[in-house]
Amino acid sequence: MNKLKHIYSFDVFDTCLVRTCGTPQNFFDILSNRVFNKPVPENIRQSFIYARRIEEEHRTKQSPFANIYDIYRDFSFPHPDLKGKEEILQLELALEKEVIVPVLETRKIITSLRNKGYRIMFISDMYLTYNFIKELLEKYDILEPQDKLFVSTNIGCSKFDGELFKHIHQSENIPYKNWTHYGDNKYCDYKVPKSLGIKSVQINIPYTLYEKEWIKKQNLATFKTNNIVAGISRSINCSQEDNPRKKLLIDVIAPLYCSFVSFIFNDARKRGISRLFFCARDTFQMFKTAQIINKKYPDISIYYLRISRKALQEENLENIIGYFCQEGLASNTTKTAIVDNTSSGTTLHYINEILHSNGYNDVFGYFLIKQWNGAWHTNPNLFYGIIYRDYLPINSHYEPLFKIYNLFVMEHIFSTNTQKMTIGYKYECNTYKPVFTEEIGDEESILPNAYQQQEYHTDILTQYAKNFINLELNNYACQILYQLAIPTLISFFRFPLKEYSESIMNCSLKLNGYTLPYIKKESLLQLLVSKGQDSWWKRGTAFNSLPQWALSLLKKHIKYKNSF
Repeated sequence: MNKLKHIYSFDVFDTCLVRTCGTPQNFFDILSNRVFNKPVPENIRQSFIYARRIEEEHRTKQSPFANIYDIYRDFSFPHPDLKGKEEILQLELALEKEVIVPVLETRKIITSLRNKGYRIMFISDMYLTYNFIKELLEKYDILEPQDKLFVSTNIGCSKFDGELFKHIHQSENIPYKNWTHYGDNKYCDYKVPKSLGIKSVQINIPYTLYEKEWIKKQNLATFKTNNIVAGISRSINCSQEDNPRKKLLIDVIAPLYCSFVSFIFNDARKRGISRLFFCARDTFQMFKTAQIINKKYPDISIYYLRISRKALQEENLENIIGYFCQEGLASNTTKTAIVDNTSSGTTLHYINEILHSNGYNDVFGYFLIKQWNGAWHTNPNLFYGIIYRDYLPINSHYEPLFKIYNLFVMEHIFSTNTQKMTIGYKYECNTYKPVFTEEIGDEESILPNAYQQQEYHTDILTQYAKNFINLELNNYACQILYQLAIPTLISFFRFPLKEYSESIMNCSLKLNGYTLPYIKKESLLQLLVSKGQDSWWKRGTAFNSLPQWALSLLKKHIKYKNSF
């Protein structure tokens, strides 16, 4: 028998395509925020979701193959602020297009089989129409003109009882033994076709360790923030090529930066702050994230401020205040704020001293980590710190986060960039320009392939931020920041598992005249002898050097606290 007569079929949703929001329940959570003309109480929003699902069940009982137009034909939910049902239908279809992304590995399998000359088919049990599903598959170059698509709403039979497979078997004259089917559903895509003699392959698009923990901590009675964040991370993970830095970015850095930056925008709006200045270099990737999230906050302007403590200590104050005025930081009429990754508050103190001495208003400060030591004089009414380093009890489960080398990981690795340190300012061609150092400073990370890593960070963070605001998670930024992002960050520093920390292994840190790698991989014997002393981040070295069986045991016990 000619092997090219063999047929390969693929389920569509959660096999070829996934939703960035995760599950259908999450999808309706997002839809419910768009169907009213103004915000409504939580019980009204939840009641709409229930009514939409009940109508689908009702229509399906009347006609097992009802499509989305059938579901909305007689849909009714009495509320004065609800949009018309035709508009709601169009909003649901638009949201479907908005949240769908391709599964990279499945597309690779399809492309490989097609290039070998095999025939490809797609099969779906969704209530969406044939033309709608076809458009989605074509958009992501999954369906080609020679391929066949079979949709239950169009044909009138289902995978669940095997009738859709039987229909294809008869209409396409395909022997079951010459047929392989791929799908995610253990029953409909695996057991049912297998019972007919079709070779079945179950596709699994798993959630990561942290994503599973987020879902476990979800409060069922509220907007599914944790579940939706997990959906975003999972969808980017399965739609992008593998990279050692990928999991760290999508599970730790992106949720942290997106929620922190969104929180800042929300708080700045309440305070009447209309200009945000992200301090170079530690906020480089935060600024890239902010450029996307800023689209939701057109009343607030953002800037990248070339600044450092060294630059603020230069003798020519005229150049400093000139630069501040030029960039818009110095103002008597507009409220401004700086944003920093980790800070003792010294930079903010210096800035405000300079502004005060020249008759300008104080600047507010937003810090992801606030270190109290060395800056007690900073006015507590002039800054908002998300995490306070020195106020936490020693040996608490938070303590490892605030060791100095962990802060360097946040400043240099999380915000990977090729920016040079600002050491002063000069006036040239009627413009105040920053002056950069040409040498590696006393505290500097040495990052191989730094430019490529910078671009990779920016690309992933940009994608994440787009999904974050499209799914309206910016409205829940405070909740996500404190209940999901920070606990995940703490868990990462407590348990820097190889899958999250291995990409840091080839990065070094110059500090106090010593240049050492952040993390080394050592044999178990070397680790017992050295105790990780020849690397900065000893905990990271230990976790990257442990044998796989030990790491597997540890994973079963790694949890994160659901509050901070």
